[in-house]
Amino acid sequence: MVLSNAERQARYRKNLKARALGVSPDDVLAAVEAMVSFERRTNPDAPEWEEILKRSRARGGLAIWRQWFAEPFDPELCDDLTAAGLDGDIVRRVWPVAHAVLNPPQG
Repeated sequence: MVLSNAERQARYRKNLKARALGVSPDDVLAAVEAMVSFERRTNPDAPEWEEILKRSRARGGLAIWRQWFAEPFDPELCDDLTAAGLDGDIVRRVWPVAHAVLNPPQG
């Protein structure tokens, strides 16, 4: 998908606004729930949201959260989520923050 200059500028302004808003724990839950819903549409064998929450609250549950934000931010996935009727904007706001927290730079 090729974006015009105006579309790129609009996306940039939207991302700046999203970063300024910050991220709450409820935002993280909503973002993962949207990603789980999207994955279940493409892979019916994927675990349901309630199962993900149950696993994440068990011992070693951090790995569950880390798997959702392991890769660097992917704006195309957010666009796909929005096109599917899910909240791609919350994922766009949460993903960079969660990735940085769960995968700190080594150094």
